[in-house]
Amino acid sequence: PGMRALKASTGKVTPASRASVLKEGHELRWQFVQDLLGAMKQQGVSPDLGTLNAILDTLSSMSAQKESQKRALEVVAEFRGLGIEPSPATYYFLLNIFCQDRSSMRSAILVSILNVLEGKALAVRDPRDVMFFTEAMDVCRYHLSDLETAFRLDRLLHTADNYNLIGDSFKESVYYRNFFGLACQMGTLEEFMGLYNKLVPNVYVPEPGIMEEIIKTVDMNEAWELLPRLWSDIVMFEHTDREQLVCTVLTTLQRSCTDDTELVQRLADVAGAIWQRLENQRDSRTNKKISWTGQMLGDVMQVLLRADRYPQAVEVMTCLIKRQHEVLGVPSLESLSAFLDKSIEMKEIKNAISAVQYCSEAGFEDTVRLAQHLSSSLQLNPTQQTQLASIVGPQALAQAAAST
Repeated sequence: PGMRALKASTGKVTPASRASVLKEGHELRWQFVQDLLGAMKQQGVSPDLGTLNAILDTLSSMSAQKESQKRALEVVAEFRGLGIEPSPATYYFLLNIFCQDRSSMRSAILVSILNVLEGKALAVRDPRDVMFFTEAMDVCRYHLSDLETAFRLDRLLHTADNYNLIGDSFKESVYYRNFFGLACQMGTLEEFMGLYNKLVPNVYVPEPGIMEEIIKTVDMNEAWELLPRLWSDIVMFEHTDREQLVCTVLTTLQRSCTDDTELVQRLADVAGAIWQRLENQRDSRTNKKISWTGQMLGDVMQVLLRADRYPQAVEVMTCLIKRQHEVLGVPSLESLSAFLDKSIEMKEIKNAISAVQYCSEAGFEDTVRLAQHLSSSLQLNPTQQTQLASIVGPQALAQAAAST
C-alpha cells in the first residue's frame, strides 16, 4: 500500500524513505529502502537527487555506523553512475553519517568532499543544501580540530555565489562561531586577528563565549595591547552584562605585565571604565546587573595602582570596606598589599590603617605582618598607633618597633 502515490514524482519517495525510521533495526530499515527502489523501478519511476538525499537521510539515522558509511558511499557511487551528481545536502548527510561521534576515529570525509568541490560554483538543488556549510565547519572544529580544512571550507563558501548557501542568520552565526572558536584554539594570534579584523563587526558579531576565548588567547600570548580595542568591541556588542566575560577581562588586565608606560595607562583606562560601568549599574533600572566580587575589585585596584591612579584605587578600596556584605569573597593578598604599599608611599596613613583593618576582618593570616610593615615604614602618631594596636594587638607592634 502507498506505492501508487509514488507515480512519476520521485520527490514523493522522500517522506516514504523517512518513514522507514519508524521501522526497528538497521537491516529492516535498509530493506525498506531497497523495497522502495525496487517498486520505483517496476513502475518506471527514475530516481533523482531527492531520492539520493532521502536514502542518505535514512542512513544517517541508523545506529550501525560502519554499515551506514559503507552503504552511503555505495549509494553515492551508484547514483553517480546514473548521472545524478550530489548536492551540498548530499554532503551534509555524508558528514552526519561519518562524523556523528566526536569521540570516534577522525574521518577524512570532509577533506575528500572539499577535494571534489574546491573552486566550484554551487547551486541550491535541495532545500537542505543550506545545512552543508554550517555542519562542515562544526566538523572542522569538533571532529577534526583542523584549521587548515576550515580555511579551505571558507574559501569554498566565498567562491562565486556560494555564500547564498550559508542559510539564515542563525546558521551564519553558528558557522562563524565555530570558525572563530577553532581559529582561537588552533591558530596563531596573527592568523586569528587577521580573521577578526576582516569579519568583525560587519559580517559577524562574536558571542560572549567567543569573546571570552579571544581574551584568554590574548592573555596566553601576552598581547596586552589588544585589550583596549577588544573591550571597546565588548561595549559595542553590548556584552558588558556578562559576568564571566567581564571577570575574564579583569583577570587578564591584572595579569598584564608591561614596561610600556603608555600601555599601562590605556589598560588602566579599561579597568576604570569597567569600574564606572558596574558602579553605574547600581543606580540603573536594568534587571541584569553584575555583582562585584572581591577578586574583581582587587583586579581593578591593582591595574589602577600600576598606573599611579591612587585616588581611583581608594574609591575601590572604600567599596570593599563599606560594602563587605554585598561583595562576594575577598581580593587577593597581592592586591591588598599593593594598596597598602602605595598608601605608605603616599603617606596616606588613614587609608593604610583602613586596609589593615579590612585584612583583619577578612581573616587574612598576614594581617600582623602588614600592620608591622606599616608601623615600621611610617612615623605614626599615638592615635594612629592605638588604632593599629587595636587591630593586631600592641605586642605585635612592639615587636615591629624592636626590630627597627
